Amino acid sequence: MDEESQKRLAVWNRIENGTASEEDHALAFEWGRLEQLDSYETSPPHEKWMMGSGGDCFDCWTENSFTPERVAFSVDHVLVFAILMGKAEIDNGGFDHFFRNPTGVLAPELLLGFYKTGMNEWANIVKTAMARFGEPYPRDLSVRLERVHSLGIHCDDLDEDFFQLNYHVFKTKIDSYFRKIDQTSS
Repeated sequence: MDEESQKRLAVWNRIENGTASEEDHALAFEWGRLEQLDSYETSPPHEKWMMGSGGDCFDCWTENSFTPERVAFSVDHVLVFAILMGKAEIDNGGFDHFFRNPTGVLAPELLLGFYKTGMNEWANIVKTAMARFGEPYPRDLSVRLERVHSLGIHCDDLDEDFFQLNYHVFKTKIDSYFRKIDQTSS
């Protein structure tokens, strides 16, 4: 083990056993910050955007509507946001989790975003799940929850189909689409 690695290990050990000095904590903080920067620098453009100002896109949605004019991004950027947030929620707990969560408000834009990026397999699964709620799709969480309970809506049968889709295809399509829209909006 080189000298720098030994130093880091000693600092982490002191932190873990409660004997760390203020200098140890400052070093650990700085190392963590540098690792975040390294991660940021090697991240694809859409991830950098999300780590930066992309999260502001949530202001586009209210309980009952989608109003992209409320943010300083193009509709295409907002669709990328919808894809990334929607997919993260579905990956986190499946479609049932997504629809029982406030993030379910963005399902129509998730669907549109998947189609616009050429991810039709993903879009078709989302469309099937949304159809279970009837027309028009209820953006309002309380309405979705009421339908879940009154109609017995479950979408867990679609989870495996969604999870089986190729992540590398997803990553390639979203990276490509983001680069394209980022160039046209610059």
